[in-house]
This record gives sequence, C-alpha cells and structure tokens, in this order.
Amino acid sequence: MSAESSSHYTVPGRDCGTCTVCCKDLAIVQPEFTKLPGILCEHCVPGQGCGIYETRFSICRQYDCGWRSLDNMDDSWRPDRSGVLITLEFSDQGLAGANLILVGGEAAALSDRFAGMVAGFVESGTETFLVMPADAGMMAFHIPLNGALGPAIHARDLGEVKAIIAEACAAMMAQEPVPISPELMQPAASATAS
Repeated sequence: MSAESSSHYTVPGRDCGTCTVCCKDLAIVQPEFTKLPGILCEHCVPGQGCGIYETRFSICRQYDCGWRSLDNMDDSWRPDRSGVLITLEFSDQGLAGANLILVGGEAAALSDRFAGMVAGFVESGTETFLVMPADAGMMAFHIPLNGALGPAIHARDLGEVKAIIAEACAAMMAQEPVPISPELMQPAASATAS
C-alpha cells in the first residue's frame, strides 16, 4: 500500500462496514507499520473492522479501495462481496493504474461484469493489471492486461475479453510461488540506512 494508491475521492456514504479485505490481502511497508500480504493485520477485528480505527496508521487513513473511490460501482463490488480488491494509482492527470486483486480467486474474474469493468479501465487508457494473491508471505502474481486485451476491446468482443482473462488467471495459477524477500519488507528509510 502506498500513498499514491490513496483515492482523491471517496463516494459519499460508502463505508467499509464489515469488509476487512485490505486488512489481510495488502502488504504494508511503512516506517510506522509493516505487514506481509495474506496475513490479517494484528489490529483487525474480523467481522467488525479496525480495532484502532480512531488512531489507525496514516497509511490506512489515506487508503481507499476502488469500490470506495469509483462511484460507478454498486455495493456488490465491495471487495468482500465481489472477491475483487481494486487498488488505484493516480497521477496529476487523474487515474493512471488499476490493480485488480482476485482475493476471491479465479471465479471472481470470470463474469461478464468483471470483463466489462476491465474493458472500461483498458479503454480509458488506465494501466490495468490482473493480480492473483499467493499464500501468506509469497509474492502475488501480476499480469498486465492492456496489450493483450486491446484488440478484443477494440472489436467489442466480450467473449474474447473473458477468454484472455481466463488464460491470464490460468497462467498465474500455474506459476511456482516465490517467497517475499526480507529486503522488500523494509521501509525505505530503514533500507537506505543500512
């Protein structure tokens, strides 16, 4: 999780509720707090949310997932309901990147609505990545989608978009997990001090 992934806008009234997907599935590497992906944050109370919400870390205060930031997504896109955690990257020009983290596994990516959402990101010029989480402490698998999906989106072929997404999921699931190196979990200030 980085400051760049924080949203510029939170949809009014769109609260996390009992969703704690980001509390488990994101890596956090900050001087104040470090957490491996796939491991529930020690401050998370399952089914309730953050146990230190009022005093939570600044990185957590700054972060909103795509569902909270994009007003064209209804409540069914909430990460714990959809199986998709969307992290957004912004530039001075607006939305620059979207990581579509399949916290619900491959099944979360095989619907028409998921393919339509992906097509919308790619067509808008947003760098879009499909991400398959690995076991706790392992690197997630990432596949860029823009180049592979461009022709199918241009042809308005939703079936081909879905087929390419399914192939990307299969390719990620066929990969051998790679442990996250301890160096990657060091906050930048600590890493430069050594």
